[in-house]
Amino acid sequence: ARILSALQEGVLATDTEQVLLHANDAARKLLDIKGETSGRRLWEVCRVAQLNSMVDVALETHEPDEQTLQVGTRFLEVSVELLPNGGSGPGGVIIVCQDVTEHHRLESIRVDFVADASHELKTPLAVIKGMVETIIDDPAMPKDVRAGFLSKIAQQTNRLSHIVDELLQLSRFDQFYQSDPGLIELDLVGLTRHAVKSQESLATSRSIILDFRTGLENSQVMGDRESLVQLLVNLLDNAIKYSVSGDTVVVELKQAGDFMNVAVIDEGPGIPEEDQSRIFERFYRVDPARSKELGGTGLGLSIVKHIASTHGGEITVQSKVGAGSTFTLSLPKLG
Repeated sequence: ARILSALQEGVLATDTEQVLLHANDAARKLLDIKGETSGRRLWEVCRVAQLNSMVDVALETHEPDEQTLQVGTRFLEVSVELLPNGGSGPGGVIIVCQDVTEHHRLESIRVDFVADASHELKTPLAVIKGMVETIIDDPAMPKDVRAGFLSKIAQQTNRLSHIVDELLQLSRFDQFYQSDPGLIELDLVGLTRHAVKSQESLATSRSIILDFRTGLENSQVMGDRESLVQLLVNLLDNAIKYSVSGDTVVVELKQAGDFMNVAVIDEGPGIPEEDQSRIFERFYRVDPARSKELGGTGLGLSIVKHIASTHGGEITVQSKVGAGSTFTLSLPKLG
């Protein structure tokens, strides 16, 4: 009984009349069983109808059963096995419940991700295919028309390349942090200044002013240089693309307790409140048409969130429609 109580899996045992012989703490928690169980029948203390039905069928047919059940917000993998009694029928049942909620969530994310990625890749591929077939079917096509088709093919090819590059980045970061990431001591001030400088040409081409502000000479954090630069570049790229000529994008670095905060502040269109909780999801776009027009894939902010979390930090957003957005990266300060 002591061993069963220590298990993370929920374990219950009943006799042939479904009177409970044992219920460990994990089973009580997973099945929301309260109060005394000794001498009470399973269906009296467990309100999970599907599980009770599984036990009824197992005792009636003398056959074990295994199913995945949803109990509230949890998903449980439930196995019902027969207890021997030395005779022709069962001596009762033993029920094992394992919480597979996280596995179910990750599987759902994987399925959604594959569907979303396929959809994103399918659109430019269809455009390219249609235009190539048109060119092949019309060898006498005027040069200016052909040039227009080829220009659009090049645009869609660049879009495909961009999507694949960002998918590979996500994959690389996943693999990198599943192994030993080997984080090193970095100067966040110098690293942020480098990221800002790398985006100056994009800002200049769109007549956007980049303003880096900090009162610190240096600040040490543990991190992977390439990943953190990528994170900051993604935030700056978004801020610049969603700004208009003459706007200023401010990058502000300061200490906040045990954390270093890097805020990227723009004067863009802002993000509706109902979208703010979803903008870090893969392929999610607030304005799909404008995002695609600007070359966005819907992956940039999911990469940002992933890198921040694997560094023990977080990324938050404050925004109001028509009043710009502030994305803040918080990283644990070293020392």
